[in-house]
Amino acid sequence: MRWRIGFINRLATILFRVKEYERKIAKERIERLFQLAVRMSKEDLKLADRYVQLARRISLKHRVRFTKEQKLLFCKGCGGLLLPGRTARIRIRPRREPHVVITCLKCGYIRRIPIKRREKRQVST
Repeated sequence: MRWRIGFINRLATILFRVKEYERKIAKERIERLFQLAVRMSKEDLKLADRYVQLARRISLKHRVRFTKEQKLLFCKGCGGLLLPGRTARIRIRPRREPHVVITCLKCGYIRRIPIKRREKRQVST
């Protein structure tokens, strides 16, 4: 009975290492796919969108989060690549809380990103 517990613990450790290695590879592939998507966007926009879809699928399968820069590069509505001026319109709105508005020109999805204000310093005398 005791050898079974040791065996199960060793097996769990090996499986954990394999999962971590798979996540590391997934992160590398996601980064590469986003680089290819940006590069291919000048030539073939559909292929660039496909690269973004593949990166998203890999991240969901291996439970890897996108970086902030990567999150800004794809539309949550249609899953397409967002390029300022080509597939996305970017505006700064000062009303209420100042924010950046990114509009997907394919599906019309709107993403609002708040702009943090600098806090005023109190001058001590």
